[in-house]
Amino acid sequence: RELEARVRLRDVLADLEKHVTRLKWVAAAGTVLDAFPGLLRSLTVTAKAASEQLLNQDFERLFKSECVALRAPEVKLEFPGREGQPRRKKTLAARYALSAILSEGEQKVIALADFLAEAGLPRAPDPIVFDDPVNSLDYKRLEYVVTRIVKLSESRQVVVFTHNIWFAVELLSRFEKTPDQ
Repeated sequence: RELEARVRLRDVLADLEKHVTRLKWVAAAGTVLDAFPGLLRSLTVTAKAASEQLLNQDFERLFKSECVALRAPEVKLEFPGREGQPRRKKTLAARYALSAILSEGEQKVIALADFLAEAGLPRAPDPIVFDDPVNSLDYKRLEYVVTRIVKLSESRQVVVFTHNIWFAVELLSRFEKTPDQ
């Protein structure tokens, strides 16, 4: 039996050595791979932070542009979102809500600038619904809102509900001038 076992061992010894060598390589590779999840997690966190920063910068640029066009009060824009939750905070003075300082029309202008800036960010062209977008706004801003809605309708479906006859006529006349929209 011992002689048969030695002969059998001699026949499989080369395969056993290859198998042990492979197992050692797998064990060494496993040690190296253990470092990767942390690296991948770190890379994901860094990419997410960079993406948020670029998105926030893009939004801030668009928001300021919309505020200037709408002649909105100048507000400070902050991005306190955490854990993937996008949030924007707009302030004029510390510890005061915008509603405590601004008129209803001014608040509406700030909200409209925020919405238009968000709609201007590059992403899937989802439909946009406006519900009385010029309500509580002065008529000086109406023309700009009409222009922005027409511009948005070039790349997205836009639905507008309004009770403002002047606004409805302005919108309809713009679309009559450009019938392919």
